[in-house]
This record gives sequence, structure tokens and C-alpha cells, in this order.
Amino acid sequence: MNGSEAVDAARLSLLLTELRLPAIKQLWPAFAERADKEGWPAARTLAALAEHEVAERGRRRIERHLAEARLPPGKSLDSFDFDAVPMVSKAQVMALVAGDSWLEKGDNLLVFGPPGGGKSHLAGAIGLGLVENGWRVLFTRTTDLVQRLQVARRELALEPGDRVGLYVGRLDQRHPKNCPWLLDLAAAWGERRQGLKLLLAGEGPDFGELQSRIDREGLSRRVHLLGHREPLSVYRAADLLLLPSGREGFSLVCAEAMCTGLPILRTRTAGTAETVVEGITGRSVDIDRQAFIRAALEMLGDPALLESMRPAAAAHVRQHLPFTHQLDQTQTLYQHLTTGKVPP
Repeated sequence: MNGSEAVDAARLSLLLTELRLPAIKQLWPAFAERADKEGWPAARTLAALAEHEVAERGRRRIERHLAEARLPPGKSLDSFDFDAVPMVSKAQVMALVAGDSWLEKGDNLLVFGPPGGGKSHLAGAIGLGLVENGWRVLFTRTTDLVQRLQVARRELALEPGDRVGLYVGRLDQRHPKNCPWLLDLAAAWGERRQGLKLLLAGEGPDFGELQSRIDREGLSRRVHLLGHREPLSVYRAADLLLLPSGREGFSLVCAEAMCTGLPILRTRTAGTAETVVEGITGRSVDIDRQAFIRAALEMLGDPALLESMRPAAAAHVRQHLPFTHQLDQTQTLYQHLTTGKVPP
């Protein structure tokens, strides 16, 4: 390799690192040498390298997803004895593993049976198959989920019967987020009704002013400014996400909360229009202080309603707001802006 070729090789290595193509970075010298000897066209060389990159990414993705799935070791469909459990249809299980439409709809899969019947084995095997087919899963026990919820509520000083409203975002009236409405909500709840807790997770220039008002009006038992928090823990502890914004783009907080099964009360802003299905996954009201407080009181005062909205909220996000949907919308917008045409 002469000096010019060495410089090109070093530049290529840096470029492939920048483009995050580790498989091509590792393999290209050997492929280039073989291509030169055998006279491969450039397209064949590039295609071969790209195929290896795609395969390596798939392998790393499966490794990463298996690590986070926490599946029980050694539980696969190949080792499951279907003959010992004849009431379990192997064809049906294989359809479930393929992903089918049940995941996109957010349907539940319930497995019942006596101890030692293979429930955990089958659940783990289905999880493994889904990971291998590109899905992400988490294997956990119901008792663990309940304990995590209890820990989250305990860390936030919540009592078992508390109704918990949650706000996640900037504490900044300049945008405007209308956080003072939440303090008005706490005051409207009144001392005669116990058990309301409002959690405001976020930071911003209004933090001090809000805290001063909480102290001044004696709302510290009902309103807690949490500062910056990892959102998942507060989503788990809450019963209702409150979005009183006067202006809002696409709300990532809204989508995240709904993924955890949290219903939404929002003002009618453009950014959250497609996330909330009225009366099913939450409620929408005009950008009006009294209307928002009235709706919040009604929803927080009806635990059965909130509980009924949880599965619908999670299913709606999975079905209507997947990453591929966002990607398609972005591509459509890009094509419209660059060509003036909307794709069919």
C-alpha cells in the first residue's frame, strides 16, 4: 500500500466510524482485496459490505434486546414439550411468535394452568421468539410489577388511597404551560375531600414562584414540586396526566405516559390532537382555566373511569403512534415541501 492509499484507508476508517458502520469498517480491507483480485464491479462490493453490516446490526440488536428482556434461560419453543400439554396449539403459539396483529392492537395474552404446567416456559419461549423476530419484550412477574409501583408511590410519599395527578414538563409560563392552574386545582379540591396529590416533575424559571405560592396557601400536603425526575417512575405512580398548556407541539410526554397506560387530560392544542381519543384514552377541554379544573376534578374523582382508560391509552399509542408511523409522516412532509406534491 503506497502513501496515497494509506491516507485514503485512514480517511475511510474515520468516515465509517462517523457513520457508525463498524462491520464495514472491519471487513472492507479483505473485501476490497478480493474485489480487486476477482474484478468485482463496485456495486457488488458495496452490496456485499452492506449485507454484512445489516446482518451484524441485526445480531447486535437481538443481543441487546435479549439482555433487556430478562428472559428465563433455556426456555425456547424447541425445548417445550407440546405433547405433554395437548390443549396448547403449537400452530397458534407459532402465530403468536410471528407477531401477528395482536401486538399491534395491544391485545393481552393470558396463560392459565396449575403449577408445573409449563406456563413460565411457554411465556419465556414466546418472548424469545418475538425478540428474534424484531420485537422488544420484558419478562417479569406480576408481584415484581406491583412492588415497583409500591416503591414508586412510597418514594413520592403517596398513601394507598391517594388520587395522583401528574404534570411533566417545563415550569415556565412564557410558553405558556399554565402550571398555576394546577395549584388552583389543588385549592378547588378542598379540605373536605382527602387524598389528592399533584406532582409537578420538571424545572424552569417559575419553580421558585410556584413553591412560594404552595407555601403561602398551605398546599404543601397536596402539591409537590419534584424537580427533574426520571419520568417512568412518576408515570407508574400517577393516575392521570395533566396537560394544561396554552400552546403545545407534538407531546412526547403525552405519548410516553400513554405507553404506561396513563390517561390524559389535555387542553385542545394542535400537538396533542391525535394522541387523545375523547372519552376513551382521556379528555380534551378548551384552553380555559375553569373548564380544565372542572374536568380534572371529575376525572380524579372517578377512579373507575381512570382505570377503564388505562388499557385503551396503551393500546392507542402502540397502534397509532409507532416509530414507523412517525417516519412515514416525516417522509410525506419532506416530499410535499420539496416537490409540492403529496404522495398517494
